[in-house]
Amino acid sequence: RVKAKEVHIELEQSAKEFLIEKGYDPQYGARPMRRAVERYLEDPFAEELLRGNVKGGDVVHVGVNNGKLVFTAAAPAGSEAASAS
Repeated sequence: RVKAKEVHIELEQSAKEFLIEKGYDPQYGARPMRRAVERYLEDPFAEELLRGNVKGGDVVHVGVNNGKLVFTAAAPAGSEAASAS
């Protein structure tokens, strides 16, 4: 769905480290990673889409704030929406 809307997601290093921390277990290795990506990235991002906070063509930057992933959507540089602001 994200690809169909031409939304691009860029994870900051802090977001990558957050997912690694949540998705790695010394006993199981990286097996829990899929669940961590789903729980902390995919599900909250889907909520942002449903709320209309992300529009087609947006670039979404994912960072960490207060122990949670945060999504900041912006029109791509050089687009009409970005030029108007």
